[in-house]
Amino acid sequence: MTNPYRILVVCTGNICRSIMAEIIVREHAEQRGLNLELASAGVSPEETGNYIDPRAQKELTDAGYSLPEHSAHQATREELESADLILAMTAYHKRALQQLCMRYAISDADIRLFRTFDPECAGSSTIPDVEDPWYGGPEDFVITRETIERCTPPILDYVEEQLATR
Repeated sequence: MTNPYRILVVCTGNICRSIMAEIIVREHAEQRGLNLELASAGVSPEETGNYIDPRAQKELTDAGYSLPEHSAHQATREELESADLILAMTAYHKRALQQLCMRYAISDADIRLFRTFDPECAGSSTIPDVEDPWYGGPEDFVITRETIERCTPPILDYVEEQLATR
């Protein structure tokens, strides 16, 4: 069996967007039977050790997702080096990840904006951010979940194409 395809999803503190995406993409990948490893992290150490934001927890469980054990952390050198695909939630996160990779002398990291895979952005010359729900109310977490769910099938289609060429 080939090595699993590794995706790292990154946001600011690893308590909302990135962990929501890790959970959602993982569940859909398991349904497809893909050989995929998912992880999430932040570009900042500010939330290190914290669990998933309670509003994100509620939105995920209300939508039928199971919550894993989780401890927020900043992306590590090992995670960045081993990822086949790094998905940044915003342009700021992408720049921060590029800087981290430069610091660690990682020159071949495939860093893309999460919404690169959003069907609503197809053909667009600019890719919008996955907005941060942390500053909003419950409806903002619904929007974040829906955005992630909309991007998930194209992400998994891409992974299937990559696995087929290994």
